[in-house]
Amino acid sequence: MRRDKTATSSKATCNRYMACVRAILKKSCEWGWLKQCPKVAMYALEAREPRWITPDEFDALYAVLPPHQAVLAHFGVTTGLRQRNVSLLKWNKGDMARTCAWVTGASAKGKRGIAVPLSRDALAILAGQRGQHPEYVFAYKGEPVWQVNTLAWRKAVRAAGIAPFRWHDLRHTWASWHCRPARRCMSCRN
Repeated sequence: MRRDKTATSSKATCNRYMACVRAILKKSCEWGWLKQCPKVAMYALEAREPRWITPDEFDALYAVLPPHQAVLAHFGVTTGLRQRNVSLLKWNKGDMARTCAWVTGASAKGKRGIAVPLSRDALAILAGQRGQHPEYVFAYKGEPVWQVNTLAWRKAVRAAGIAPFRWHDLRHTWASWHCRPARRCMSCRN
């Protein structure tokens, strides 16, 4: 089965499928359906280094992104939030007076709610989004932004000369900018 899956998928994807098979087999042993749990071989994967960009590289990306995606990326690199938590952020989850946004447990990866502090830059981005949509902070043509990894994103990444760069790498960028002093990007300056 493992070889069949790698014919159409990456080794990492194959491992995810095999992990599901392994979990089913383990439960079958726990419940007494199997006498012995067979071993499920997994592929060894190379550890991937986190990718982040410099403030100059972010400026280059910001300049070539479509306006609605540039605002999303700016908010993402300012807050360190995951793609879905940024794109589907609702107005009722932001507290301007307390300068924080709330990510509910239902939408958080760890299934626990988190309060995200909002910097002056993040608050300015939110203020600029007022009136775009009655429920969602970020909208495109009057609709919530469901997908950010679009052809426009990939073209902008190539045009900025930072490929390969995924939306998730904005989280790494946010973290790297906060663990050491860095010059702020042009789009964050007021």
